[in-house]
Amino acid sequence: MAKVAKVHDPLIQERDVWKAIIRYANTSPSDSAPSQEEDFMALINAGFDWLGGDGRDSGDDMGIFRDLRDGTSLKVLADRYRSDLRNMLAWLVSPDMWLSASDDDEAAYQDFAWNAGEFLNLHATDIRMSVLANTEFDPLALDPDGRALVAIWPEECGSVIAPICKFVLDQIVRHDKCGEELRKAIPIGHCDRLDCGRFFIVERVGRGRFCSASCRAKAYQSGMTRGEKATRMAEYRAKMKEMASSS
Repeated sequence: MAKVAKVHDPLIQERDVWKAIIRYANTSPSDSAPSQEEDFMALINAGFDWLGGDGRDSGDDMGIFRDLRDGTSLKVLADRYRSDLRNMLAWLVSPDMWLSASDDDEAAYQDFAWNAGEFLNLHATDIRMSVLANTEFDPLALDPDGRALVAIWPEECGSVIAPICKFVLDQIVRHDKCGEELRKAIPIGHCDRLDCGRFFIVERVGRGRFCSASCRAKAYQSGMTRGEKATRMAEYRAKMKEMASSS
């Protein structure tokens, strides 16, 4: 019998997949090759594990991916999918961008959204799953697999990015068909600081414009005059000094 998927806390597992997606999307070409491949392999494993495989424990299971079977290296595959995945994430962060777009920008936005949808369509549908009824189902079993009605596992994926696209599509469906709030189903943001551009997980709905406190401070300071920056720093130092003397 094929391997049965491990049972995970779905909320924790979803957050782990989003973390792997963002880590890969934020990888820079200037990063070391081992670091890039490590982030990409973490993405593959997170998607495969969510889909029902067990990539973290068995390298043999990687043979279900056609693009890996073709002999394409991880480095080439990582470079191949990153731009399209970043485009998809940017669309998910601002799917209503067209509402504020100028007439000149509207056509560009339509292409931007269309490409994101095509990326999902190409990869999220390129998966063949197997389903097997559990003939030894026991609702009182201590083993979670014994309480599962079916065993589901991936037989073949057209690409290593397919499980990730399927994951993202499922989260979109939670919003579109189940009515879940968009930022709960898709908990990602794009840093507002122009010189950054990193994606991040939104920890609280309604908040989260910057990927870090550092970017928040830099973005705020960029709109201040030199005198305002000096005044703010003096106030900050005075506050820190007061806190130190009272401790």
